[in-house]
Amino acid sequence: MQSALIIDSLNERQKLLSVCCKNLQYQSVATSSLADTLKALSSESFDLILLETATLGSRMSAFIRKIKVHPQLSAIPLFVYAATNDKNELAVALKQGVDGFLVYPVTEEKLKERLSRLQAHLAHKKGSEKGKEEKAIKSSPPQLSVISKEARLAEIEQKIGKLPSFPTVVMEVLRIVNDVNGSPNDLQDYILKDQTLTAKVLKMANSSFYMQSRQIVTIKDALRVLGFNTLKSIVYALSTSDIFNRDLPGYGYGKSGLWKHSMLVGVMSQKIAAKAGMPSSQCEEAFVAGLLHDIGKLVLFHYFKEVSAEEQKAFASRTVMDVEKQYCQFDHTEVGQKIAHSWNLPKLIASTIAHHQEPENAKEEKEMTAVVHLANYLSCEAHYGYKDEAVFKNDLSEAVLKTLGLKKDDLESISALIEKCTDDIDGLTTSVA
Repeated sequence: MQSALIIDSLNERQKLLSVCCKNLQYQSVATSSLADTLKALSSESFDLILLETATLGSRMSAFIRKIKVHPQLSAIPLFVYAATNDKNELAVALKQGVDGFLVYPVTEEKLKERLSRLQAHLAHKKGSEKGKEEKAIKSSPPQLSVISKEARLAEIEQKIGKLPSFPTVVMEVLRIVNDVNGSPNDLQDYILKDQTLTAKVLKMANSSFYMQSRQIVTIKDALRVLGFNTLKSIVYALSTSDIFNRDLPGYGYGKSGLWKHSMLVGVMSQKIAAKAGMPSSQCEEAFVAGLLHDIGKLVLFHYFKEVSAEEQKAFASRTVMDVEKQYCQFDHTEVGQKIAHSWNLPKLIASTIAHHQEPENAKEEKEMTAVVHLANYLSCEAHYGYKDEAVFKNDLSEAVLKTLGLKKDDLESISALIEKCTDDIDGLTTSVA
């Protein structure tokens, strides 16, 4: 007799399925938690797995993926069923590659029909590939572990620790800016100590990006013409380019895509802040917050390396945070905030990073968070930096317009700035190389 594993939190459904399995010559083992399920898979061999979608909660996707990539367990047919009328979990499970599903309402007749069809399918499969699956299924019980959220967090924190240190140039600029005794001349003197940085700052200051009518030939000129805050933002942008200038599989970026997207969000944040009437000093802070808003992706991209092109196509109907949580239980805003704390970035930056996707949840820095959210929304709509157009679902929180005192008509005038900004950023690529 073959063996089936039933994963369901309700005893009544377990009994119903056990009867169905018995009638189809399957002896069954029932579990109701992830821990019991892993224990069963490690101690026994199974020919069938039946999973109720709500039983494992948020860990269902990770469990299915582990099953489907495991050298031994992947051969076991895995079917899911929903005990409610909510088909969302079924859709998620199907994307992970389960072998079949049952929709609500679940009845004994439907289960019998599905199991009967499965039995016929297995018989045909075993006949065409004689003994291959049986050998995989009936070998020694495999060891399987689905990582807990706590373990995943520890793993993520370890990856954060392996990131390059935040550029010392930026840290020194932050020190000068935050020093009550610091002055613009201190920033000038610090930049002049680094010839490469000096050359890049002057190149960027003279680009069309800043639209100066006269050539800037010294850092002193740049300080006088552009101002302290703008010069500070230039240093931030140039010094972080090495961190962002990398490929991030799974997110859909093209060459230098994360850098281009981050720069555009930074620039648009600056312009939106000005449109909302924020002081010039806050407009420059908006540039930095926008520039760094996606730093969490520097860690999470590791979990997307194995994503297939087919899976990525399905991302277009889901938000980036939803997909990230499916694959690694955390999203880039949570991880980004941890990186910000690790790098000792200002509280304003860390808070904005943490809530830029859902600004309505921000308890502080609400205006700055709204600015970066809107800038990110418009930048994603422009698809700048991405290989393809619709990588993830892009939602605008309408609350940000009220927070910033803007109207929907203002979005058109702000959006009109994007094309010139992207042209200018393309021109800066050689400056940050």
